[in-house]
Amino acid sequence: MTLDTVARQHVTLDPGVRSFLDQVAEAGLSPYAPGGFDRGADIAARLQGDAPLDTTPVTRITLVEGASEFSLILAHPPGVGTVPVLFYLPGGFWAFGGWATHGAAALRLAAGCGAALLFVEAGWAPPVLAPQALRRIHAALDWLIAHGAANGLDVERTVLAGDGCGGAMAALLATAARPAGWPGFRYQVLAHPIVADCAATEGVDDWLDPDAFRRCSARAFATGLGWAALSPLALPLERLRRSPPTLVLTAEADLARDGGEAYARRLMLAEVDVAAVRLIGTIHDFFWLDGLAGTAPTLMAHTLARQALRAALAL
Repeated sequence: MTLDTVARQHVTLDPGVRSFLDQVAEAGLSPYAPGGFDRGADIAARLQGDAPLDTTPVTRITLVEGASEFSLILAHPPGVGTVPVLFYLPGGFWAFGGWATHGAAALRLAAGCGAALLFVEAGWAPPVLAPQALRRIHAALDWLIAHGAANGLDVERTVLAGDGCGGAMAALLATAARPAGWPGFRYQVLAHPIVADCAATEGVDDWLDPDAFRRCSARAFATGLGWAALSPLALPLERLRRSPPTLVLTAEADLARDGGEAYARRLMLAEVDVAAVRLIGTIHDFFWLDGLAGTAPTLMAHTLARQALRAALAL
């Protein structure tokens, strides 16, 4: 038995993380619990009820993809003219990750790197299937390229971030063929990305366990398509070479951890500039949960992400 295996079986959680999990269990507020997924948006919003949003004015933009509508939320710092862009894709298994849950964390990240925020609600009200969410994300990028300049956005200085399943979507978007005339993303941050089926991974916390992962995946891939068709890990090296420089942030007590780190290694094989950092003592979703915002792992994760994005935008 390796030292890493022992550590995984006996994870010591940060005291703030442990306290958060205890409070969630007592209040019955886990969006991943049995029966919780169908009301996950409400549960997640209640978890984030006290998350402060900054005073940056926001504009909600409605787009149409196929026969349905979805929203972009643009937060542009007032009085600063043209600014770079943080293109953010929230997680939540395409069911409960939206502005009410992820907005505060995304705004902090955008402000920290001196960018406007373009936040993509690609499929969370009502929940959609994963393939539809990806089509909406591509439509959102098309909108940015076509209309960003008219909205005070420097589209040639755009960085990308995503968490959870949004991290997987970010990885797929960053490696897709670039629209003509657009230079691509300067950098991407993937926070606890879910890049493959990890239901067989041993659960190490009370937040997102293997049974919960299977329930969420069954809903997101109801057509039977499955993770294999949308996993960045399955991409050939030739496509991975399109990726911008990347920071991958993983949590020690997270069944998605190994997949995220495996993706970082695939990027290395593709000769992409990549750094991967494992935050010990914390859980999946640490990047956006307001109850974890003051814990040492989350604070460090945001510091690393902010510094990397700011440096990329300064080039």
